[in-house]
Amino acid sequence: MKIGKKLLISFTIIVLFLLISALITTVYTLRINSQLEEITGKINPLESDVQDMISILWKGNYIVQRYSTENDLEIIQDLKFEFDYLNDQFTEKADFVSKSVGTPSIEEKIERAVNKHQTFSKLAQKLLNNRDEDLATGVIYDESSIVVQYSIAKQLERDVIDAVDLLQESLDEFSEIKRAANEKSDAVVTTAIIVILLTAVIGIITAFIIWSSLTRSITNPIKSLSAATTKLTKGDFDVNLETEEGGDEISELSFTFNQMVLSLRKILQESPRLKKFINIKGEKTANKYIVDPGTSYLIKDQTSAEAYEIFMDKIEEHYLPFLVTRQNPKIIEQRYGIQRKNVLWLSEEKDKTLISSSNLNQIQKEITDFIAKNETTIVLLDRSDYILNKYGFENFLKFITNLNDKVMTKNAILLMPIDPEIFDNKQLSLLEKEMHSPTQQAVDVLLSEELIQILKFISDRNTLNKPATYKDVGERFAITAPTTQKKIEELNQGGFITIAKIGRNKVLKLTRYGERILVNK
Repeated sequence: MKIGKKLLISFTIIVLFLLISALITTVYTLRINSQLEEITGKINPLESDVQDMISILWKGNYIVQRYSTENDLEIIQDLKFEFDYLNDQFTEKADFVSKSVGTPSIEEKIERAVNKHQTFSKLAQKLLNNRDEDLATGVIYDESSIVVQYSIAKQLERDVIDAVDLLQESLDEFSEIKRAANEKSDAVVTTAIIVILLTAVIGIITAFIIWSSLTRSITNPIKSLSAATTKLTKGDFDVNLETEEGGDEISELSFTFNQMVLSLRKILQESPRLKKFINIKGEKTANKYIVDPGTSYLIKDQTSAEAYEIFMDKIEEHYLPFLVTRQNPKIIEQRYGIQRKNVLWLSEEKDKTLISSSNLNQIQKEITDFIAKNETTIVLLDRSDYILNKYGFENFLKFITNLNDKVMTKNAILLMPIDPEIFDNKQLSLLEKEMHSPTQQAVDVLLSEELIQILKFISDRNTLNKPATYKDVGERFAITAPTTQKKIEELNQGGFITIAKIGRNKVLKLTRYGERILVNK
């Protein structure tokens, strides 16, 4: 997955999480606040009406008491009109409250208060009518009569008090409903705060998880790439980064980096002279082989590449070189930087600017004289097959024996690469007894465990003289054909294996470099 896509998905997850949390909190809070507003908007007017009903009862009671003792006809008419008006107001408000309250307990109290008011109203009306008759007949209340009327009014007041108590209880229930609504609103606020805090905590945890994931998929590969680049700047070309199929830009960069290293490694193998100047930070990388002074080495290599690499490594260690080769010394000087006076050209051509000879005795003399005159020398006898074909194996073996005697008496090294295919078993055995095989140095290469296991599998098959093919590798490690091809191509480009087509099959063989990788695995 591309890095941009990873970041986009991570950002989207965090934003969606925050939006969903905010949406839930907002919807929940708005819903409760709406309910609270609905309750408050409904109860406040009902409370006001109930309070008005209480006020009406007290006013009605006051009018009755005053009416029962009043003698002025005009005032009595005003009081009666006001009493009738108050009764109508009470009935109207009671009907509205009963229909709107929606709470059975309050409805029951309102109904009882209405009944009390009706009782009070009927008795009060009767009292008022009696008073009207007395005034019409001219009865004038004396002090005792006034006391009697007042006593009757007090009896009516008890009905008013009972009704007021019931209405007051209704007001208390209204207050309780509002208090419960407020508590619920407070609980919602508390819940919203908790949700916000939980959202923050979960958001932090989510961000940490995403950060860890991005660290594993982005930061760690970058660190690995940086470490590999550091090794490369120090002249260590045995580096390889793990890559994922269909990975992100960093995986693509790692794959490109591996290809670059492989290309550089091939360039160095083809141009040992360049390797001499590739030591960027002045740190020397480990040699592939351990070779000791005073020793002659037989190197089985068809291309002579290993021998040349050892040869160039020792030149870097200030060994004086002497090269015996079929290549023109001018080309040798351009390619390896070895001066012509240190090159013996195996040729019958004569050139005053070059040392050339095809005479075995002359070749031996040039080599032994060079070893005798100089300290810490290294001689590379390339294209020994030229001498073998020209003089036969017996003379060739005697020539090698004489050189080895000289090497052992001096602080010198003799390297002779050969193609094992041109010698029979007896000849090869005689050469192996006269000369040593260089000890391979363990090398640490950043190869994935899967590639190491594939190398071991190919090595085991080669040891048993059994061919190792693409199909064998795919079946052994249960991987698809495209993946098998990619893995083998990576090993081939790294110089760990060779691929040879035999019949219909492509046979895989370990190179010397591949064998060195397995030395310390």
